[in-house]
Amino acid sequence: YLVSNSHKPMPQTQTKENTVVGVGREAVIAYSRARYARPRADVERDIAENMGWELPETASTPEAILKRNLIQWGVSRTVTEDLLTRHTIEEIQNQIDWLPYRNAKIPARYLVAAVEGNYSPPQGVRLPEVAPPATEDDDDISLPVP
Repeated sequence: YLVSNSHKPMPQTQTKENTVVGVGREAVIAYSRARYARPRADVERDIAENMGWELPETASTPEAILKRNLIQWGVSRTVTEDLLTRHTIEEIQNQIDWLPYRNAKIPARYLVAAVEGNYSPPQGVRLPEVAPPATEDDDDISLPVP
């Protein structure tokens, strides 16, 4: 048998069936988005739920802001949730506000202890003065005349 390395190429004829028409990049992206994409808000909500993060629509509530503050001070998410269920927002916020005036070596632990122990304000902090409630003995109370 005789083997030859040369061969004749077969003639190629192009028909309309074999012709590939190229579309632009924008057309491909538009098609993909129309077929596969979901609204951004839905995707962000799903990601937040799966990761255990706060939901985007609740991010500006007083409780969500307080939760972020506690976590920024180093309090874990589980302890933060526990504190928020057992204490008022005002109690927790007071302790966060007073924390810079305290000499805390471990701020997160001190903050949790302060909230749970209802610590009084530090000596260097002045509380806003609240006027005492009026009594019946006050002479400057004017009563309406019938």
